[in-house]
Amino acid sequence: MFDKYHHFFISLLVITNILKAEAKSFKNLTESCPVTTDCGNGGPPKYPLRGTSQYSCGYDDLKVTCAGDNQILKTHSGDYIVKNVTWAPNNFSNKGIKIISLVDVDVEGKDCPRVKHTLDINDKPSLRRSSSVVDIIFFFNCTSQSQTLQMAQNEIGCLSEIEGTSYVFSNVTSTINKSLIESCQESVTATVDSSELDRIRGNLSRSFGTLLQKGFQLIAKSIYRECLVCERNKGGSCGYKNMADGEGLVFNCYDIVMYETGTSITDKKYRPALIGVICSIFVVIISIGCCFVLYKRSKKTRKKKMKRMNFNKNSKQLQKKLITSHGDTIERTKIIPLKELEKATNNFDKTRIIGQGGHGTVYKGLLSDQRVTAIKTSNVTNPTEVDEFINEVALLSRIYHRNVVMLYGCCLETEVPILVYEFVSNGTLSDHLHARDHFSHLCWDDRLRIAIELSSAILYLHFASSKTIFHSDLKSANILLDEKLSAKLSDFGASKYVGLDQTHITSTTVQGTIGYLDPEYYQSGKLTEKSDVYSLGVILVELFTGQKPISNARTQEERNIIMYFIKMFNEKHVELIFDTCLEEEADKDEIEVFARLACSCLRYKGEERPTMKEVVSTLEGIVRSKVPTISQNYQKMRGKKVRSFDDISTSSWTAIGQQNSTYEEL
Repeated sequence: MFDKYHHFFISLLVITNILKAEAKSFKNLTESCPVTTDCGNGGPPKYPLRGTSQYSCGYDDLKVTCAGDNQILKTHSGDYIVKNVTWAPNNFSNKGIKIISLVDVDVEGKDCPRVKHTLDINDKPSLRRSSSVVDIIFFFNCTSQSQTLQMAQNEIGCLSEIEGTSYVFSNVTSTINKSLIESCQESVTATVDSSELDRIRGNLSRSFGTLLQKGFQLIAKSIYRECLVCERNKGGSCGYKNMADGEGLVFNCYDIVMYETGTSITDKKYRPALIGVICSIFVVIISIGCCFVLYKRSKKTRKKKMKRMNFNKNSKQLQKKLITSHGDTIERTKIIPLKELEKATNNFDKTRIIGQGGHGTVYKGLLSDQRVTAIKTSNVTNPTEVDEFINEVALLSRIYHRNVVMLYGCCLETEVPILVYEFVSNGTLSDHLHARDHFSHLCWDDRLRIAIELSSAILYLHFASSKTIFHSDLKSANILLDEKLSAKLSDFGASKYVGLDQTHITSTTVQGTIGYLDPEYYQSGKLTEKSDVYSLGVILVELFTGQKPISNARTQEERNIIMYFIKMFNEKHVELIFDTCLEEEADKDEIEVFARLACSCLRYKGEERPTMKEVVSTLEGIVRSKVPTISQNYQKMRGKKVRSFDDISTSSWTAIGQQNSTYEEL
């Protein structure tokens, strides 16, 4: 338990110590700011302003002098009366923003003031303009008369009588005439409060005096680190004191003075409140900590309960599937804990993703036995998705073929089981055929071998495994290639078991991929072994042309490559769509045999397509002799009205279905 939450408890300890230090720092600040300047009814300067004495509180660049009852802040541009100093509340200490309200001495108490200078605070590095101020522009002693209604509205009548025509503009909304600027002897920018300006908008030339007397606000913040530490960490105020030992003036962090009352924050009547606040905060932090621990425990308990429920549900469903399909039990299926898969994928880190689709994500992982694996999780949580994953586990856990991807095991602790396969490192057949910039080129011999390996794997599923299996979703994206470019058939989520006395499965829901889907299955709902033969035929066309089955990037005629392939075959021009990068690698006879085989697989009627055994035999014949003879491939079909493959030789080819046989029925 401590290992899991030790960071949290350490944080609590640190916060507690900080609170103690804060309380101690308040207790140590027993020396209040010395009051060295008093402006009569205006009182002493409010922090961060300071008097003229060298040892007092306040910022060096914010010294004020007295003019009667007024405190005067001098700048490079002129003098300003300090109207007020406030702190924007941030929390119970003095960590808020300090706001200083100023009024130009030249405008104080005057209805029609003559502004003489533009605000310049470059000599006050601790001051900056607040977001609430804007500038207005005055033009004095202008010879140009008002030529527009707008200029007439901005003319200052009370000043024009004294020193020639004068204007005032808001630089926010006004476009000032260039000829006007050139005709005036002087221009001055005055800083005002934006909200006050909004109130008199449209009446600026008659109300500017009132606006200027409202003043404006600047923000004060120390530029010295030691002062910021004093204010923020100790709740004090910055100043200087004269040391008795002759060292002269040194920086000192004084107790903050509440100027409105003249009392120190560490005065006795405030200390109980301060201690109460600190204790309350401490209690709140401890309470939050306890709630956090309880929440984490509850979350962990709920997670364990959910994992147990998922495991029980999925294991029962898998057991039922295994008994139904194999008469077997779940004991032979390798079950991998979720904890091991989280460790193998670094908690399913996005950087481990090697494949992603609409239904699932595949991560690369390293199991505790040092096997590199592909770990497939589901992106969708619904009963159909669970059924497909369970189905794949049940199928692959009993299939052993070198060209079928191996299932190492599964995890049943998630809502949809997680599947763990052998890691096949070289992408998919689709990648190599259609994304050649990133994958290796497949030569003709490699394509023939891949076709044989794929058809051999399907033949195994149809006849050699313990039960007949129809894959029903064959496509180039489901064929993985290893480092030697050997094919591995994958993705058995849509696969179906068939009883020994069954030839087909009738389904109300057709599963598969457009472009690879058997049209007869699509129309009738009957899934047969010849449905896989059709899908294989599409893959053979992909190997032959290097093109995707369907692509909007091609012309209208070539958009469906299957239809175009059959058209070119019937017109005896199929060599024209042979992959151009293979032209030097295959002779004409090989091309024609391969094309005939692909076309025969793509026949509309399933009974007219070859069996998978005949497909394997034909492909192996091409590899063995490079000029194969396919004989008696369809002897069993004789007596039926079916196009045949008889008497293919090196010099003459019997056209499949040459008597009124085209493939436009696709």
